[in-house]
Amino acid sequence: MPESVTDRPTKSHEYLFLLTKSSSYYYDADAIREENSPLTIAIHSGRERRTHSHPASDGRIDGQAPHRGGLNVNGDSALTTGGRNARSVWTIATQPYPGAHYAVFPEELPERCIKAGSRPAGNRCDCAEVIETPIGDGGGVDPTLTTGRAGFNRERGDEGARPITRGAQRDYATQLRASPHRASMSAEAGPAFEHYVRTDRSGARPPAQALLDDWTARGWLVEPVACRCADAPGDIVLDPFNGSGTTGAVALRLGRRYVGLDLSREYLSEQALRRVDPLAAAAQDARTGASGQQVMAL
Repeated sequence: MPESVTDRPTKSHEYLFLLTKSSSYYYDADAIREENSPLTIAIHSGRERRTHSHPASDGRIDGQAPHRGGLNVNGDSALTTGGRNARSVWTIATQPYPGAHYAVFPEELPERCIKAGSRPAGNRCDCAEVIETPIGDGGGVDPTLTTGRAGFNRERGDEGARPITRGAQRDYATQLRASPHRASMSAEAGPAFEHYVRTDRSGARPPAQALLDDWTARGWLVEPVACRCADAPGDIVLDPFNGSGTTGAVALRLGRRYVGLDLSREYLSEQALRRVDPLAAAAQDARTGASGQQVMAL
């Protein structure tokens, strides 16, 4: 809340800290993208008109190389990804709350944090993700082998490409690695075979369609199996200062699980639990326990 001061500027902001115990962590930038500004859209529209009116420019804008994936403004492929990357300043309106807690924050605040930092329940595999990498003609030397990792997305000639799901590509790679005919298939495919048995995101690619058809006809390969990945539960959101339960209510609404702690039995049993789970609140009323820290886990 703004301060009641007259001898200096009123502090009207608070800080949020994004902390992690590991250098590798989950963060979903797309979940909290912001709307493109009218200026960004206007600039993009103007550049598109100039590009289309000068076809001889080879898609270049003001002498610059074209940006694949859309306009790049302040590091964002804004107009092709649903908005710009979230900024470090968020303007969030206050929200009324009828309960007795004196410091309830609006639901939009934890909602942004939960969406960006945790995953909902569901299938989290990438088996259905479609990849489309150059595959060559299936014989001799794969021309993509000489481009290096930095050239995987580079425009090439007519060596061909074929879309395939990551699940199918991994299934084929597993079959190729374990096949008793691996030596024969490697000889027929040439150096490209080393890419066919990989499953990493940077170098793996599907065998050429002609090879797949031939090896399947010989019985050396079979059609990939359907995705067998199981649905995972929603991530757990922890609020060690549960208060009125705003974070818990939002977490459950977004398909996450929730653990809330608070020193006040009143807040947990009289406000928070009734707010997020009335049935659990009824069960809590039936229990007796020692006073002190209470825990709510949903």
